Amino acid sequence: MTQFFRYCLAMQAAVGLSAAGCSGQLGDGNKESPLSISSMASVTAKAPPGFSGTLCLLTSIRRVAGDQQMAMQTLPLDPNGTSQFEMSGPAGRVQLSAQVYDGGPPTSGTQCPGNVIYAGTVTADAPAGGSYSATLLLKAGPATGTITTQYEDLGAPYWLHFASQVGPMGQILSGSPKLNLDPATRRAIVFYPSNPQYRDGVSSQIWLVDHADAVGGDPLWSQLDATGEIPTVNAKAAVAYAAGTNQLYVYGGCTANCAPALSTVWVLSNANGNGGPAVWSTISVANPEPRSGHEMAYDTSTNSLLSFGGNLAEFGTDFNDFRSLQAINPASWAEIETQGVLPGARSESFAMTYDEGSSRLLVFGGNHLISTCCPYDISQYNDVQILSHANSEGGPPAWQEVHPSGPAPRPRAGASAVFDPKRQRLLVMSGSVWSNEDQSSTPLADLWELALGTGDTGASWTELLPAGETPPPMAGHAAAFSQNDRMIVVAPGDVSASTPPDLWVLAE
Repeated sequence: MTQFFRYCLAMQAAVGLSAAGCSGQLGDGNKESPLSISSMASVTAKAPPGFSGTLCLLTSIRRVAGDQQMAMQTLPLDPNGTSQFEMSGPAGRVQLSAQVYDGGPPTSGTQCPGNVIYAGTVTADAPAGGSYSATLLLKAGPATGTITTQYEDLGAPYWLHFASQVGPMGQILSGSPKLNLDPATRRAIVFYPSNPQYRDGVSSQIWLVDHADAVGGDPLWSQLDATGEIPTVNAKAAVAYAAGTNQLYVYGGCTANCAPALSTVWVLSNANGNGGPAVWSTISVANPEPRSGHEMAYDTSTNSLLSFGGNLAEFGTDFNDFRSLQAINPASWAEIETQGVLPGARSESFAMTYDEGSSRLLVFGGNHLISTCCPYDISQYNDVQILSHANSEGGPPAWQEVHPSGPAPRPRAGASAVFDPKRQRLLVMSGSVWSNEDQSSTPLADLWELALGTGDTGASWTELLPAGETPPPMAGHAAAFSQNDRMIVVAPGDVSASTPPDLWVLAE
């Protein structure tokens, strides 16, 4: 029987996570580990004929971004034992490599004699100041079956921070970004509004972010070259993405700063950069509805845009209506009759997200613009409203206010909200608090989790305090939730900054 050594390389970052033991039967080959902060790779390697003696282990750690080598070390390895070592490295995505040589003990701190009989890597996201411990297990046995890889995640959230030298800069950052995620490519589609008449000739732009959730590589910005009827909206438009048709929809918003409100519905083809040229066009709507400061979602099963709230770009005109528009050309808006108690009228950066799997629309916070200057009279919400059967399938749409237990977030506007379908929770981040007394707005830097119960029972608020570098106070940022269970946040940016907006990823 041919003898093989089984090698199990486990990497663990010291942030409260633990690596599970390698599992599966012996087999040939090399297996890339899951991309997690606690990861492991399991492989086997054929032993040299008549082998006896000491092996040599060479390990190295490098930062994936820029392919920057950080450290290397060697140590003797007992073929029937366990070897443990520790290495420290930078924050961000790192790769730990291990090579086993058959030529005896190390000849130096960075060299092993003989031939390589095993080479494996583990890739993980590391927090600032992290240290990495790894274990290499070797066992002799027959090479049969397949290799499986396991890792254990104890659920401690942590922030990953990515700053780039490439991305949107200058006047285009005057308007808040709108972020959508293409689930097939995990590419973020970020819309920046701009009316060239009021922004020094700068038109609206689309920026794409590859590896937006930092899985498979660091986030990478690139501008999409889009032609056609580019949206002439300066701010406060609603944006939704139809993944099945690869189209991005932009509805309404401000002409300047801010009235009058627009009623145009723009659509961008090939919005994720694939499938052909990206071209803007408009939908002919039989009954145009001007709207600003509203939010919108796309429903696949009905091919419809679902819009809630907003105003006419003037104080005292806030809405709490719910409308739908079939994403066809021509089309017409339909006001949808809902059951339950209507939410309070609101506009100006309330947070809304859509759980398409259950056809639930979730709304948090926002402003109610009562009267204009001077002084401004603005009230703010911190309620959570859920519209069930939002696509009108399976029952009539019905509003229900959630009454969670626990301390709640402060009333605010300009927050982001994403829905995590696996954990059935709403994540609400940052925003700004308005003071009628001081006539001023204060940005926040916090993160809240709303664990949803059943119906109106069992829901609870918890403030999360992730490890890693905490994002600064912000409002008007954009967020999305990826299929890899990660929250992606694009900061609002600064027109005077010499670098693009930062991107943050909440990983667990």
